[in-house]
Amino acid sequence: AWGYLAEPHWLDGQMVDHFSTSNASWRQRFYMDDAYFEGPGSPIFVILGGEGGIPPEVGIFYPWVAQVLAKEYKAAVVEPEHRFYGEAFPSC
Repeated sequence: AWGYLAEPHWLDGQMVDHFSTSNASWRQRFYMDDAYFEGPGSPIFVILGGEGGIPPEVGIFYPWVAQVLAKEYKAAVVEPEHRFYGEAFPSC
């Protein structure tokens, strides 16, 4: 594994099209580490994984962000999976 292991989470009800009147939605997989997060006023770092799935054995890309920067800035780290790769694939 070359990432920082984190449990996958799911966001239910993510809209397929934010500009449509359709209510179609899907489940988006994301990874989160809030070990150093101190709540309101603390930053949230978002890592964009790019065009590819993020398997659980990889977790959060760029461990330096989750282990060094998050600790220094008392931040949470969130990494959403791209919506057309991996398990985060709309079926609508």
